[in-house]
Amino acid sequence: MSRYWLAYKQEGRFAGVVIVDAHSLPGARKRASSKAGQKMRFASYTELLVELAELVPTRAIGRMLSPTEAAKLIRRFERWISGRL
Repeated sequence: MSRYWLAYKQEGRFAGVVIVDAHSLPGARKRASSKAGQKMRFASYTELLVELAELVPTRAIGRMLSPTEAAKLIRRFERWISGRL
């Protein structure tokens, strides 16, 4: 099973992300769609590397993360990547 980072937009602006575990992108989109508001539009996705997926706190999985929360998680990913270089 993979962990997906799905980004959403609302009125043309980044609205947040939903992180879900699924066997495929269609499955991830289906799971995430119930967490994103009806006015939000799917923008993009990333299948997270296993190492990055492990950095995602349990409380962040399966819910809409605000842009601020998503940015904090991205900084966590960046610190991990920097430590590997």
